Amino acid sequence: MIFLVILTALVHSISSHRAPLVIVPGLGGSVLEAKLHNRPAARDCSRNSHWYTIWASVVQGVARYDCFQDNLQLYTNKSSTYGLSNYTGVSIRPRDYGGTGGIEYSNAGTGEPPIAYMHALVKRLEKKGYVAGVSVRAATNDFRIVGNAAALDYEYAKLKNLIEDTFRLNNGSKVHLLSHSLGGPLANLFLTTFVDHVWKETFIASHIMLSAVLLGSPVAIYAALSGPRYDYVPQFLPSLVVPLIRTFPSIIWMWPRVSAEGEDVWSDDIHFVETPSKNYSLTSLKELTQDVSGASILYDMWDEIANRTARSASDPHVKVLCLYANDTRTDLSIKTVDTFDAKGTTLASTWGDGTVSLRSLEGCKSWSNVEVRPIELGGSLSAHTEIVQNKLVISKILNWLAGE
Repeated sequence: MIFLVILTALVHSISSHRAPLVIVPGLGGSVLEAKLHNRPAARDCSRNSHWYTIWASVVQGVARYDCFQDNLQLYTNKSSTYGLSNYTGVSIRPRDYGGTGGIEYSNAGTGEPPIAYMHALVKRLEKKGYVAGVSVRAATNDFRIVGNAAALDYEYAKLKNLIEDTFRLNNGSKVHLLSHSLGGPLANLFLTTFVDHVWKETFIASHIMLSAVLLGSPVAIYAALSGPRYDYVPQFLPSLVVPLIRTFPSIIWMWPRVSAEGEDVWSDDIHFVETPSKNYSLTSLKELTQDVSGASILYDMWDEIANRTARSASDPHVKVLCLYANDTRTDLSIKTVDTFDAKGTTLASTWGDGTVSLRSLEGCKSWSNVEVRPIELGGSLSAHTEIVQNKLVISKILNWLAGE
């Protein structure tokens, strides 16, 4: 007991002079674990298991794809709180909520060659005196379903408690939020709708946003049609997750949108998707979810998610650092086949980070207390994710946390 008291005091003394940080990862950025209990018999799939990493296991996705797909995708369930559920007998949870074990490597726990996500950032923070689980923490989440109203209420209640707990663990130091990709609007919506001004004044130091998808991205549409595209990655690998993505309500949040204040950076003249028989612009994206095979969940939840997330690009009235890459040609419009099962040909592109176009990344520019810092990362299609590992970006984050 005496040892625990001494250890706790030591941890507090180490972290007390550091501005604590809570990280909100993007879509696909939280390691997901699965547990099977009397799962219905199907093929050679396991029926029972302890908790194991399911996302992002390349081995399971390639070698045992049918089991992987059944266990990870979502299914309509009108009697559920969310209107959705997992496969019968399957439970899914994010790994290491409040720690960093669910964000450092995307496939942590699989035993496969590691896929780094925020490991470099966490290690740099630790070298500066941060303590994982104490002064640097992560709000891992079931990214499949964020955007759903009930799921957001659940995640935001947890996030509020995590921030307050981090505040207490660090001697009453205000907490910085750091988000990436969809984590940007996810954290910002928390600040604009779930907590009030007094709470923010008490607990929040700032929000650091990396590659925030504030007003959506045409590339997110293409991810649901033929799979995300990455440099040096054969397209058949990301295309394996397409049937899954078509059941994830969160992908709707990443599609192009107009802000609650009416800011429209997407002209209806832009045809995000063109096929031989039909074109799809901003006002017909819901119709696209109706026309795409296997996307009925997206169609059914379109209005709920659009309404619940409307203020995700609104001014949070906290101090904000808005960081993004702006030197990669980013798809704006593609041409594909009527069945949407081909990779598609780029018809038009614009500047951005390879995943999110500049007009969406700049959705923070009009906010009242924001520093906007576009950076150049060499034009890689992977700039959207590489930003969290970039040494210059990490240095900027450390300087910000240090008040410089």
